[in-house]
Amino acid sequence: MKPIPLITLAALLFSSCSVLTKSQVKNISVFAETTDAFAEFPGELIRVRADLVMEERIVAALQMPDEVEIKNTISDAQKNYKIQRRIADSMDLPFQLLKQYALLLAKLSSGDYVESLHSNRESFESNAGSLIDVTNSALFKEIPPEAGTIFTEALFLAGERMTKAKQTKALKKFVPIGDTIIGIVTKKLSDMLNGDLKTIMQSDSTKFFNTYTNIVLKKPERVNYSTVSQYAKAVDAFDNLEAFRLQCIESANTLAAAHKQLNRAIATKAKMTELTGEIKTFGASVNKLYKLYKAIKTKAPSTENQ
Repeated sequence: MKPIPLITLAALLFSSCSVLTKSQVKNISVFAETTDAFAEFPGELIRVRADLVMEERIVAALQMPDEVEIKNTISDAQKNYKIQRRIADSMDLPFQLLKQYALLLAKLSSGDYVESLHSNRESFESNAGSLIDVTNSALFKEIPPEAGTIFTEALFLAGERMTKAKQTKALKKFVPIGDTIIGIVTKKLSDMLNGDLKTIMQSDSTKFFNTYTNIVLKKPERVNYSTVSQYAKAVDAFDNLEAFRLQCIESANTLAAAHKQLNRAIATKAKMTELTGEIKTFGASVNKLYKLYKAIKTKAPSTENQ
């Protein structure tokens, strides 16, 4: 994962046949790239949490009375770890749909189709249908049933040179359904991150520090530079994970706001600045997510030297 530049695709070719202005196409391109980056992060919250929970279980195993109990504790922890990773994978699905939407939106919006989808169109079309079906199942069937048809139509149009009339018609169908999907997905994410997961993460932190205090810090023979350093890294990791949770919520909200701005601009043919405030805010928010993710991954505690 790389930081998200706020101004990208400067070398994009703009054709006079596009129904949108150059600034609109640029805003859509930056929105698409930033959405693609954001989509990688929500599932990572669950994966990093799983890493920290596994760390607590490894420390807890130190107090087990014999080899069998130690192995059983680790085995149970590994099973839970795999379950959490599967949850993270399922959490990725709605955001894979957003990535696909953003890609198609960028292609449909441009008047110049340099890149062809012919090489992977068949798999792309299949993924579009399955992603919508699976995502809709996970989101309690809230995505409108016509979404699959609209995505498929957009797929067939992407990569083709269209007349202004055809492009306008495609965008008027595609962008509103995208706004609906983005609204649903971002609200579900915010609700989840503000709900049970917030409480669970607070419990994780308390449990880790209680376990570590009782099993390591209260045992003079176990206190050394390595174990104290591990404790300090855990403090940072849990603090950063909480900041990451909050930043995911903020980024989800700015994603929805940025797309609403694009939707209004396209529907009303409103002029857009080089980059709108909403797009800039979304980009800055995702950059913060990247920095927090990097901090979490580099400062996570490790028991390898214990």
